[in-house]
Amino acid sequence: MKYSELSESGRSDLEQVNLYKLAMDVAKILDGPDFTGFAGEKAGDYEKRRAADERIKFFDLFCAVFTKAGLPLPPFEPIFVEEFQDEPSEKIRTVMERLTTEIDKLAPKARKLDEVLIAGIAGLFASFPHLCSDYGSVSGADLLRLVNRLLILNDLKPIRPDYSDWKPGPALAMSNTSQPVRVLIFDDDRTEIARTLVGLVGWPGLDLVSLQYRPGVGSRRGDVDAKVAAMQKAAESVIALDPDVVLMDQGLVDFEGSQLIPVIRQIATKEIIFVANTGGEDVDLRRAGAYPNCGKGQKLDGLRGALHSIRTAAQLSAL
Repeated sequence: MKYSELSESGRSDLEQVNLYKLAMDVAKILDGPDFTGFAGEKAGDYEKRRAADERIKFFDLFCAVFTKAGLPLPPFEPIFVEEFQDEPSEKIRTVMERLTTEIDKLAPKARKLDEVLIAGIAGLFASFPHLCSDYGSVSGADLLRLVNRLLILNDLKPIRPDYSDWKPGPALAMSNTSQPVRVLIFDDDRTEIARTLVGLVGWPGLDLVSLQYRPGVGSRRGDVDAKVAAMQKAAESVIALDPDVVLMDQGLVDFEGSQLIPVIRQIATKEIIFVANTGGEDVDLRRAGAYPNCGKGQKLDGLRGALHSIRTAAQLSAL
């Protein structure tokens, strides 16, 4: 199923509520390679759940847009109800055995209700073996995934959010750019990339792309040559995507975003505008010439200022 095709087929209805651009932006993300929900064959339970949780945010946004336009919703993806769990440890096996033994000891009067309750709790331990680790925890998303899996297995409909409550974000109200502007989100954390994208999708005139930086070992150990090589490689990767604007994270493990900006400017063949995009202070990024912090898609004034400068430059060059 291609979400871009679904959006195109519903274009007339989406345009009536001014949501076609937003639908296509989200469809591009869902159809693309970065947020497939697949964390890799060797990924652990946490990474798999995190990847699925990142994807369902875009899926729910897509469904909210379709609800607003009065269009039928796409079916639930298997990844949203997949059973992510590591091999049960000896500790979890012991817990399960004890729970089963204790259920048999229940008095007949209390057995029916308590047995259901205990069996349900035991089922949670069986579904989430990591609960018996020192850092085990279960989120609401984990529980909803489990419930939906059970519902679907019993030929029932999964629980979805109330999409009718959704309201478009401020990006949709932004002015259209005088020409298409390619905006690259550069970050070492895919979840933060997702968060930024959610805040920017639907912005008229923007072509949103992302690039996740994957830290190298050598530069983390204080190897200066490795750090220089890592920055050079990162700069080349950014330039290869031909952005007009780069939303730059600051803490990139191997180096700082403020250190990468001059490297990119030195080798780029066209002017690239930078906007800070950090969860912390943007002071160093601003000193490197970046516009004010986008705050992972939560603050839009800096990006709006960058786009205004592009529009002004285009008007001057046309004189």
